[in-house]
Amino acid sequence: MMFVRELEDWARTMGRDAALAFAPIAASDPMGGFRWVSGISAQVSRMDRAYPSLGLYSIYMDACDRSREAVYAG
Repeated sequence: MMFVRELEDWARTMGRDAALAFAPIAASDPMGGFRWVSGISAQVSRMDRAYPSLGLYSIYMDACDRSREAVYAG
């Protein structure tokens, strides 16, 4: 059971990191920002396919959205 929780935490962290780091990276290097986030998304997607019942990609996207909203809310 601990393994599942660690994977879910990993997906949340990846989502938060992707959302928070994207803006500064994209500001200086737009294509670099997109490549960086695409790399993270690909990692999460591979894990989501490996463990489909966990919904890791959904957790990742939810964390991205929440982090993005927090940044724009100020």
